[in-house]
Amino acid sequence: MRPATISPASPAHAREIIAMQRLAFMREARLYGDPDLPPMTETPDELQLALASVSVLVAMIDSQVVGSVRGQLENGNCHVHRLAVHPAYQRQGLGELLMRAIEDAFPTVQAFHLETGHLSAGNLRLYAKLGYIEHHRRTVEQDIVLVGLSKKRSSRSSASA
Repeated sequence: MRPATISPASPAHAREIIAMQRLAFMREARLYGDPDLPPMTETPDELQLALASVSVLVAMIDSQVVGSVRGQLENGNCHVHRLAVHPAYQRQGLGELLMRAIEDAFPTVQAFHLETGHLSAGNLRLYAKLGYIEHHRRTVEQDIVLVGLSKKRSSRSSASA
């Protein structure tokens, strides 16, 4: 994989992020039998509005958005969500790079929290590799259970991202 550049998203990235996000979450939508998962139905306008309160990072390769992740400050902690990597770039370390970058973007928080679907084995493996520990499960629809994971701030230097 060519090196990716990770930087804060701008409103100009919204359409490309949403298009990439839909491709990335298509597998999840099939896995759960739900084409209306929130990442599949979000619009560029909704993302542009979210940029006012959510930190969104994009991974770019050759001026193409190939990944993104979001972090939001909540009660002194960071809630991480919508990690998405273009299918052509999955399983090449880009998800890990984005996760480390969003953690570095919130240097003062004590913990990071996220949720992922219980059938999303690849996501669960990635988060476990990064030190996230399961702390709850909650059913959101008949066949969809979200797994809540958390990670306390490590002493890892932000320069290692």
